[in-house]
Amino acid sequence: MLDTLKTPKAGLLPLYLRLYDDVQPDMRIGAEAFHALIASRIANAGIETVNVPVCRVKEEADDAVSLFETEGVDCVIVLELSYSPSLEAVYALSRTALPVILLAATPDRSIGFDSATTELIYNQGLLGLQDLAAMLRRSGKDFTVIPGHPDDPGFIAETAMTVRAAQLGRRLRSARVGSIGDPFRGMGDIQLGGGKMKELLGIEQVKFDLTRDPWRYSMLGDAQPSEAEAMADADAAVFGLGLEKKELIEAERVWLGLRRWTHDNRLDAVTMNFIPQPKNNPFPHVPQLAMSKLMGEGIGVSGEGDLMSASLCAALMGVYSDCTTVSMYSPDWQGGTVYLSCRAGVNPRCLSGRPVICLADEPLIPELKISALTGTLRPGKAAMVSLSPQEGDRFTLTVITGEMLDAPQSSRRKGRVCGWFRPDTPLSDLIRDYSESGGPHHLVLAYGAACAFLAKAARLSGFGFIQI
Repeated sequence: MLDTLKTPKAGLLPLYLRLYDDVQPDMRIGAEAFHALIASRIANAGIETVNVPVCRVKEEADDAVSLFETEGVDCVIVLELSYSPSLEAVYALSRTALPVILLAATPDRSIGFDSATTELIYNQGLLGLQDLAAMLRRSGKDFTVIPGHPDDPGFIAETAMTVRAAQLGRRLRSARVGSIGDPFRGMGDIQLGGGKMKELLGIEQVKFDLTRDPWRYSMLGDAQPSEAEAMADADAAVFGLGLEKKELIEAERVWLGLRRWTHDNRLDAVTMNFIPQPKNNPFPHVPQLAMSKLMGEGIGVSGEGDLMSASLCAALMGVYSDCTTVSMYSPDWQGGTVYLSCRAGVNPRCLSGRPVICLADEPLIPELKISALTGTLRPGKAAMVSLSPQEGDRFTLTVITGEMLDAPQSSRRKGRVCGWFRPDTPLSDLIRDYSESGGPHHLVLAYGAACAFLAKAARLSGFGFIQI
C-alpha cells in the first residue's frame, strides 16, 4: 500500500575506468572519497541511498542495476568518478525501467589556468557523462542531467527534488487500484483497451466482489457495531449533519469495511461507479462518504471506474497531501473562472468552513441515495493535473495553474461539492488548449503543486508534459 510518508530511495551508481586501477591504482583513493562525499550529501538531503562498490566493467554495472531493481529504488543516480566508457553501463541503464539521473559533478570547483595534470584526471567525468548520455539517447532511454558542484547550494537540493519526482512517477506506474462496479459505459477517455492499463502504466486492478465482500467486511446487517457508532459520534463532532443518526451509522459501517478491504488488498487507490446501478448492488446508498474518508487517509480516489485518475491521485498525494479529484463542469465566462465539482467524493482537507455529511439524491437515478461529504473547496494557489493517453501508446501529463477562489458559504450546493477555479491563463485559452491537447474530463486538484517538479516527474516517467 502506498505510504505517503515513505522516504524516496535511489541507487547510486559510481562509474570508473578499470585502466586507472591498472596503471595508477593510487587514483582510486580520491575517486572513492568523491563517491563517499556525494553519497553522504544525498543521504543528508533525506534520500535513502542504496550504495554499491565502484563499477568499472559491464558485469559490475549489470549487477549493480539488478540490485537496485531488487531493492525497489525509485531511480538510478549515475556518478562519473572520472572518465568511464559508456558501453560498460549503457546496456544495464537502457534496459531497466528505472528512471536515470546523470550527475555532472566534479570534485574541484575550479579547473583554471594553473591546474595540474593530476587535477584534470580527477575532474574529467564530463567526458564519460557525455559518452553515456549520447548512447542513452541513441538507445531511446529517457534521462535527466543535473550539473553543478557538490558545494553549490542548489545542486544537492535539485538532486533530491529530482529523486522525489522519480518517486511520484514510479508510484503512478505501479499502483494497485480497487474498483467497485463497472466503468461508466461509453465514457472513452477513462479507458484503455486490450489490457493496456497494466501493460503501459503498470496499473493493477483489484475488483470488489459486490456479492461477497460487503458481508465479508461486515458492511451490511441489522446490527449496529459499536465501532461504527463511535465513528459516527466522532464525525458528528467535526462535520455538520444533514442525515439521521441511523443513516450516518450505516455510512460509517460501509466506510470501515471499505477501509479494511483497501488495507487487506494493499491498495493505493479506489474508483467506483454506480451508474447504471449494479443489479446486485447491496449498499444502502452510494458510499461517497467512504471515498472521501479514504482520500483523507492518503488513498487516491476517482469516480466512474477511472483507474488512471485514481492512480494519478494516489501518486500526487505522496507529495501534496491536499489533493482531490475534480471535473470542470461549467465555464463562468463573465467571471473568468470554471466551476468545479466531483462525483467521487472529496478530500476533507480540501474543504473550507465546516463540511456537511448528508444523504443526497442521485440526479440520474432518483431511487438511488448518496452518503456524501459536501462543502466548498477552500481557496488558495492550486493546479489541476491530468494524465491523458495519446496516439502511439504515449501519455501526456497536463498541469493547469491558477487559484481556487474564496467562495461564500451561500454558494454551497445542497448535496454537492463546489468550487471556482481561476486559471492563470484566460479562460477561453484554457478551454481551447486543454481540449485540443486531448485532456480528459477527470483531473486532480493539487494545492501548492509546483510545475517544475511535475515537469520532471513527467519526463522521468516517459510522459509528455503540457503547462497551461
